[in-house]
Formats: sequence, C-alpha cells, structure tokens
Amino acid sequence: MSFRILQREFDEVIIIDLLPANERRDWHLSEDLRDWLADQGIEQFQLSCYSKKHVFEALEWSITRAASASFVLHFTAHGNPSGIGLKATNELITWEELRSPLQRLNSAFGGDLLVNMTACQGFKATDIQKLEDPADPFYGLIGPTCSPSPELARRMSQAFYQGLLDGVDIPQVIQQINTSERGNVIWCRTHQHKRSLSL
Repeated sequence: MSFRILQREFDEVIIIDLLPANERRDWHLSEDLRDWLADQGIEQFQLSCYSKKHVFEALEWSITRAASASFVLHFTAHGNPSGIGLKATNELITWEELRSPLQRLNSAFGGDLLVNMTACQGFKATDIQKLEDPADPFYGLIGPTCSPSPELARRMSQAFYQGLLDGVDIPQVIQQINTSERGNVIWCRTHQHKRSLSL
C-alpha cells in the first residue's frame, strides 16, 4: 500500500489555546510560540478559548480562513486518551467531536491538513484517522506521547516548526526531537508514513 506525499506549503500557524488564564499567564506556551514564529517570519494567529463553544467557534473561523490561507492547525491544551479539555469550565472535547470540523477543514485543504496537538497524550487523536479514508480529518497529526512539562512542550513545538522551515520530512523531524530529548516524547502519523515510530 502506498501513501501520498504532502502537497502543500504552509504560510501561517493558527494556535487554538484551551489553557485557563492562570496557566496561559504562567507558562505562556502559545504566546512564546507565536513570538518565535513571528521572529522566523511566519504569520500566526492565537485564538484563546475559555469554553467548549469557543473552541468550535475557533474551528469555524479556521475553516473560513482556509479559503485564503494555508496553515498548520496547532492546539495548546490539556489532554488525555479521550480528548482535550478546558479546566476553566471542566469541559472535555472528545476526539470524535473534533472529527467533523477537522474533516471540513481537511477537505478545504484538499486533504493536506496538518495538526500539531500540543496536549498530554495528544497522539491519541490519531484514533479518528483511517489514512485510507478520503474523509480523513487530517493529512497528519503530531502529538506528545507523554505529559510534557511546559519547558518540554515549548522545546518540541519550536523544534517541530524549525524542522518544517528547514524542509525536513515530518517523520525525520519527529525522530530528531526524540533523539534530542533522549526518549520517545513525540509521535506522528501521516499519509506519507503510516506509522513513523513504534510506541
């Protein structure tokens, strides 16, 4: 079975941040990533969400944005094997609930949507991807296999986007991060490489 190579160049990064205000203030993960991307000349948007409703509104805005821009969709959130959550409202968004808006966004991108899920156990979002299915919710997903500290999450995010800027193939970027961190801390699954790393 063969899988296709990503056909898209990305112009910007849309960051959907689900962290509560105190963690956003103390950790400034999305803010630091946004500033770092700006320093690299990459356009970025940060959509700070305080409720489940806000997250789906941010996804709707992203779908509209896809008509005029090509971007990586980046989530900064708390997560578990079932989905991502909002501490401020104690709400969980399951991976299944994300399937439909991500399918719409992936369709707008011709199947080339790339999602960076900076959330504990974020790699579990691959459970909603079949790879052989034309209605997949994304081309590829990157996510930690662990519960990363803010410092590790910051390093992984910057290293991932630096790899993209350098033109390195996504699975090789992931391998470089794991080598640098001396462990399997991040994982990816793409149409190009059905399973890039073994867990």
